[in-house]
Amino acid sequence: MKTILMVDDDEDFHEALEAAVVRRGFSVRHASNGREALRQLAAIPRPDAILIDLMMPDMNGWQLLEALGRDPDLAAIPAAVMSASSSRLGLPAGLAHLPKPCDLRDLLALLDHMCAG
Repeated sequence: MKTILMVDDDEDFHEALEAAVVRRGFSVRHASNGREALRQLAAIPRPDAILIDLMMPDMNGWQLLEALGRDPDLAAIPAAVMSASSSRLGLPAGLAHLPKPCDLRDLLALLDHMCAG
């Protein structure tokens, strides 16, 4: 079973997405900010993919992406951004971006693609 780490401080949003993702056959872990995500990523086993909200307290998604990029092992984990902002400015090239609220079909297709390898 593939594991997804959802990094988002909106508990209602997370719960709604988790239900659909679990039905698709994924296991889900949750972190409410970037700092908590990094603590979880230090543990083994690591997730197969990471979904990151950009706007969070304590350590936001931008800061988390920066931290992931500095560590080759963490940078190798497929990641995507979910954000209410439609702007892709400042996002690393090739990083998938889903608007919030996201279409569940698009999210599930993205997760299938990210975890295919």
